[in-house]
Amino acid sequence: SAGGAGGAHRGHHRGDDAGRRSGGRGVAGDWRAAARWVCDILERARVPYQIVGGAAAVLHGSHRSVADVDVDIPLAKFESLRPLLAGEAAAIEGPTDYDDEHWRMRNVEILHAPTGVIVELGDSAVQLFNSETGAWERCSSDFDAAVSMRLGDGGPAVRVIPREALITYKRKVARDVDLVDVDHLTRDRSAAPFWPAPGTWNHGGSKTEPAIQVHC
Repeated sequence: SAGGAGGAHRGHHRGDDAGRRSGGRGVAGDWRAAARWVCDILERARVPYQIVGGAAAVLHGSHRSVADVDVDIPLAKFESLRPLLAGEAAAIEGPTDYDDEHWRMRNVEILHAPTGVIVELGDSAVQLFNSETGAWERCSSDFDAAVSMRLGDGGPAVRVIPREALITYKRKVARDVDLVDVDHLTRDRSAAPFWPAPGTWNHGGSKTEPAIQVHC
């Protein structure tokens, strides 16, 4: 973003253009610490959430670097989170309206001081431009369908958009990096390095991955 979260994050929503930010604050790999930090806060505050974008793609088995962490929440709950986030946030920008050729939404950008990684909290109700139909469409997160997955840091599982829902919206947005992710994610799921924790498919109790989530 142009403001306090400090980098060219605007215009590249959902963590899908690794290395895009100026200044080199984050490095591939430390995004997991930033994800752990924000997910722990959301869990303690009992705010529904799910990791989306590039971080979700890597957790589901895509093989690429991740520059930032994108998380869907009901953004109306953000102000209650601000004091909890302030401890490790070097800067907080938003909530602000975000609009580019792919996404229309409202979001908050947070620069996580210990890692230099940007965490984006995006509203659970968004619009995306469907490249297949050539039209904008409204989508919303189904937090009950989120799957529980390990970050690989030894900590508890976090909530992540289901694989099929991620594939669906990436096919619609269809940037180069989305198509790379789709290719990786449609291969054998046994390749996923942090597939859902045993017995914790999702926090709704089902051990069957939902076929599709109402989220683009």
